[in-house]
Amino acid sequence: MPSSLNRYDDRKILTLSKEMQWRRLLGFSSPQSRVSDVKATAFFLSRDGRRDPLREMNATLSAFYSSSPQDLNDHAVCRFPARFLWLSQHFDFQEIPVTPDECPGYTDFSLNGDVESISLIYATGYLGNPASYYGHLLVRLNRHGENVRESLDDTAINFGAIIPDNENMLVYIGKGIFGGYDAGYTHREYFYHTHNYGENELRDLWEYRLALSDSDRTLLVAHLWELLAKEYTYYFFNRNCAYQIAQLFTVVTGENYTNANRPWVLPQQIVQAVNGSAYRGTGLVESIDYIPSRQSRLYARYEELGAKERKRVEQAAHRGSPALEETIVGAEESQKRVLDTLLDYYQFRQVKADVDEVPDIEREHRAVLMRRFELEPGGGALDLQGEDAPHEGRPPSYFSVGLQDGPGAAPRYTVRVRPAYYDSLDAQGRSVAFSTLAMGDITVSFGEEGSQLEKLTIVEVESIQQNKTGLPGDRGHSWRLSVGAEQKSFSCADCLAAKGMAAAGYSSSFGSDRMVLSGFIGGGYFATTDTSEGFFVEPSLQLNWRLSGKVNLQAYWGEQHFYHSDRQRQARLDARVSLTTNTDLRLFFENRDVHFFGLSVGYYW
Repeated sequence: MPSSLNRYDDRKILTLSKEMQWRRLLGFSSPQSRVSDVKATAFFLSRDGRRDPLREMNATLSAFYSSSPQDLNDHAVCRFPARFLWLSQHFDFQEIPVTPDECPGYTDFSLNGDVESISLIYATGYLGNPASYYGHLLVRLNRHGENVRESLDDTAINFGAIIPDNENMLVYIGKGIFGGYDAGYTHREYFYHTHNYGENELRDLWEYRLALSDSDRTLLVAHLWELLAKEYTYYFFNRNCAYQIAQLFTVVTGENYTNANRPWVLPQQIVQAVNGSAYRGTGLVESIDYIPSRQSRLYARYEELGAKERKRVEQAAHRGSPALEETIVGAEESQKRVLDTLLDYYQFRQVKADVDEVPDIEREHRAVLMRRFELEPGGGALDLQGEDAPHEGRPPSYFSVGLQDGPGAAPRYTVRVRPAYYDSLDAQGRSVAFSTLAMGDITVSFGEEGSQLEKLTIVEVESIQQNKTGLPGDRGHSWRLSVGAEQKSFSCADCLAAKGMAAAGYSSSFGSDRMVLSGFIGGGYFATTDTSEGFFVEPSLQLNWRLSGKVNLQAYWGEQHFYHSDRQRQARLDARVSLTTNTDLRLFFENRDVHFFGLSVGYYW
């Protein structure tokens, strides 16, 4: 070390190198961690820095006193401004040749110190991409005052896996689960993410503005700069965006937002932990804002229309601009509601339309816009209160105990554990209503004849497109995919069979978000042996009905036609009653060879 560093007591350096905030700045996630989560060699100034916080501190102090390079961005202070800010609380750095304020790259990223606040952004789940099934988290750097919706040029920080173009889906899933990808932080304009999530993928966003002090906010921004483009190893379940962003906030708050006893970390868990966290005598979150997707805005407007107004919207959507004069009639306020709905509708159509359809949709949108300009500005305020806010929702993991019974067999007790995430009876939020996303769902039964595995779901995904308006273009296809094993019959003592299936279909919600009827045609494999007899095709019908905010029903009928002309029919009725936010009661009746029924009490954790 240079002679100018001899003033620093080695014992003080040793003590500081053991402090948890220093270790977290280096990417050590816990006191027990022996290796930093950051794998990029460029993140460390010592060759042993990834494993030795003391050597990294010595190397950092030494590098801070090095002479200024031709490009100031290459100086250690400019590369690691958060380390400088933290160490400057403990050491006198008056003789250091560079300060963070002189670093061009860092000052540009930090908006010249004009970051007024920092927000956690939650994007709801998206079943079109496995990496986004559970939702996604971003960090936003705000500088334009309180009106967050008008500040789209702010900076957004994203953490994600680095995936090659055109990666095979099965390879993508396998490598994502087993750590086959590098990952890292990137930054770009917030507008890009609001457009991609809210307009293209039709996902609602929730913004949680944090009440960080000036010093903590500055330290967090500086640490983000240090982490940009530094590689991590990505694991889909527990070293994902949720985990890394939680670790990011832990650097400045000292609070732990993950549960070390769980092998998975989900975005909603982090949102709930952050929202419920204390910070300097108050809550960490100071305000919450809901940013609805294009689809949510359309559906909200459509729900506010009366029967005659909906009819006018349908006529205009089917017949186009030539029909505007005869369909846009009545009181001026009613005309405004119809035209505003059509404006949202045509913008929504552009998201799902084929390229050759876009010019016609844009022409119709312009015609409606010109007709709207003929009326007075303003109109009825649209109620866009978010439903099922992620911070208020139930936890994502589920445990239940129950009893099932049927003719010719003794009753059996059941235990079910579902690590994540939801099924068609408890799915929360507009974007995934009546859908299913479950992984590692296991049910075991116990009775006079011993215990047995009733059902194992490795993965089950069911996407129900409600198509609420019934307008042209609002008719997405539903689909389901499942892989696992289950008992072939309740009357069988032990006939566990491997099962995998996929199906595609169509759903209709009859203009209401409370009931949806779906029809599917699919096929798969279901057998206790590996012979061709297990292959089947299956038509099925499914009705989902939300009777109230606490009671959901699902009725299912399917008929499996097997390879050698055997067939098996299944009819099932499920009911769920929400007792509290974290508990429920479930009942079912099923007829598959024989009829049986069951009930269970569940707890979300």
